[in-house]
Amino acid sequence: MKNSLFHIRHMQADVLVIGGGLAGCSAAIRARELGASALLVEKSHVRRSGNACSGVDHTWCYFPEAHDPQGFTPRQLLEDHLARLGPMQDHDMIMTIAENIGDRIKELETWGFPFKTNGKYNFVKKIHRVPSFMHWAGRDQKVLFEQKAREVGTDILNRVMIIDLLKQNGRVVGALGMGLREPIIYIFSSRAVVMASGGISRIFPPATCLDFNRQRLPFGTGDGIAMGIRAGAEMVRLEFFTRWAGLHNLCKAGRGTWIGVVEDAAGNPLSGNRNASSRTQIDATVESYDDVTKAWRDGRGPLYMSCLNTSREDFDYMCWALSNEGNQVLLQQLHDCGLDPRRTRIEFSSYEPEITGGFAPDTKCATNVPGLFAAGGEVIGNMKRSASPSAYVFGKIAGESAVHSARENVFADMKSCSETIAWHIDRLQRMRLRTQGARWQEATGACQDIMGTYCCETKYENLLNAGYEQLLRVRRRAEQTLCAAGQHELGRCLEAFNLMDIAEAALLCSRERRETRLNRYDPFRRVDHAEENPAMNKFLVYSRKDNQASFRWRAMRVLN
Repeated sequence: MKNSLFHIRHMQADVLVIGGGLAGCSAAIRARELGASALLVEKSHVRRSGNACSGVDHTWCYFPEAHDPQGFTPRQLLEDHLARLGPMQDHDMIMTIAENIGDRIKELETWGFPFKTNGKYNFVKKIHRVPSFMHWAGRDQKVLFEQKAREVGTDILNRVMIIDLLKQNGRVVGALGMGLREPIIYIFSSRAVVMASGGISRIFPPATCLDFNRQRLPFGTGDGIAMGIRAGAEMVRLEFFTRWAGLHNLCKAGRGTWIGVVEDAAGNPLSGNRNASSRTQIDATVESYDDVTKAWRDGRGPLYMSCLNTSREDFDYMCWALSNEGNQVLLQQLHDCGLDPRRTRIEFSSYEPEITGGFAPDTKCATNVPGLFAAGGEVIGNMKRSASPSAYVFGKIAGESAVHSARENVFADMKSCSETIAWHIDRLQRMRLRTQGARWQEATGACQDIMGTYCCETKYENLLNAGYEQLLRVRRRAEQTLCAAGQHELGRCLEAFNLMDIAEAALLCSRERRETRLNRYDPFRRVDHAEENPAMNKFLVYSRKDNQASFRWRAMRVLN
């Protein structure tokens, strides 16, 4: 089909960074500091994009000046991380963060990051044996990141969605993008690519009837993970998902920021300890999906966050932390509804599942695909709860690794990618030129329904097979009928296809892991394989080659 709808624009950079969150900004800034040209492409706007777009109030870390006097070491942080979150993590990834995050925090402070509160560092105890979560006023960190990126000369392209990676002879040599406000197709040529896009927020049905009322970034449709799958990148833990708890109906992560006790309807604390929470230690029950759901199923619901016994000092501190965690709207809603958490218990519930897997890079952020690096708490699957520390540390490392790779390679002749580019443009034009057909909401909803029905709490072979066949039918139908009235809707259609690619991987990986594996963070249950299989205490590595699923098992990388 002749291209008549889109303008074509060619752009080139030594390092192409996809995603403008914490990791993406870190990677682009480091690439520029090392003298490479860096182009940062973000489908939203870098100033307020990513999962931390509206702020964070904590960063877990090993911080020498605070932890050395306590005798707490990086090795102990590693041990605690594994003990609390489960063994299915690469040890060297956790240790790399532990050994570098302190220096990274000091560096970010020179950029204006306000890690100190009232002149000192504040630490809260959550999942490690000592207080290791630094509470700080991180509401505007993305603003600071954008300022630094522009200061060092990073080229930034906002409101452009990357459609797919471009490869030549097995190596990633660039990417194809599309403007979300203007009909422009971007052909990016680069000598190295850093994937630092968002997570997979909208692959399951929402906890409420509103699809964008989500616990975390509602625009996170796993675009980077889907592109990685199509490029042949190896993924791990796509069969595992977790749930977070928080305010009922108004879904927003940040439940660990509340200074209160989780209670059942009768006022009994789920933890058994009415004094389980303070400004230095949270009620750990709220971190456990299994504890919350068990109490609900045992007839103890509704469940509540009770701040009735929280001191005024701790309550004020909690509100300060919530505002920096991106919960300003929540606080305003409570105020507008006349709800004072010091006098009224706030109903809590668990939210929709969220897949926790993704790329499995090494500690230099290299993937198995030459020229492709991955960084960030949302796209790395070989450790858990990596969050902002991962973004700060591995974002910088990814920038360094990409520059080293770029220096060893030349720009590819993009004519070799012309067939791939033409296929994508033809597909986009078909969706834009259809005047009748299905919309992106129907495609996304169908994918979510499949995941919620066939690949959620209850899993077994027949159910997973049925879900897989249903997904294939939905995708074929979507390819034939999806239509988009403009660039915005076209982007939403692409998001729907990305969700389908990830859903396919999740269904197949869930079928391949024939066991039940329970832990507090991300339990995996198979009705037809109710026992844990010690031989499967490994990563199930998924990749797609020649449009066929490939699996292998590998042990976690362990430190002696």
